[in-house]
Amino acid sequence: MGVVIAFSGPIGAGKSTISQKVAELLHWPRVSFGEYVQTVARQSGQNPEDRSVLQRLGQALVLSDVDGFVREVLAQKDWKGEGNLVVDGLRHAEVRHALVQQIRPHVLKHVFVTVDEDTRQQRVREEDKIEPRVLMRYDQDITEAQIPRIIREYKDIEVNGRLPGDIAARQVISRLGLPPTPREAAE
Repeated sequence: MGVVIAFSGPIGAGKSTISQKVAELLHWPRVSFGEYVQTVARQSGQNPEDRSVLQRLGQALVLSDVDGFVREVLAQKDWKGEGNLVVDGLRHAEVRHALVQQIRPHVLKHVFVTVDEDTRQQRVREEDKIEPRVLMRYDQDITEAQIPRIIREYKDIEVNGRLPGDIAARQVISRLGLPPTPREAAE
């Protein structure tokens, strides 16, 4: 039985950075709901950089076939239930349920990434070129609504997304009680 670590948190919390660092440190494959939705957008001739397009498309994937959506995301790295996995971008309770069903007998460990509002707004302004009023509109979308109120309740641990990615990733690994890789143990 293996472990699947799923990351969730608001836009700009740092979940992608931390999930990438965790995957690197543990030498585990990583898949991303957001990257999958961007691929679907690209293939359908939509702008994969437009968050409103991604939100609409992601919601449609959840509503039309949540099990198929999760299956396709897991297939990004040809993961067929063997070995451990890092999953970035958990946003819906329905997706979490489908994920738990599809990864059995693996155990799901859920990491919620928090961040203070000033840091979050600065990040999305600098990295994504999103103004605060636009971020507010994105935050009010149905795809984001479950994150602070519902998804957060399922967490096993919380980690501060304001921390540097390496430090936050090491905290995740330690707090989930995962053994360090031989290289990590030597450091």
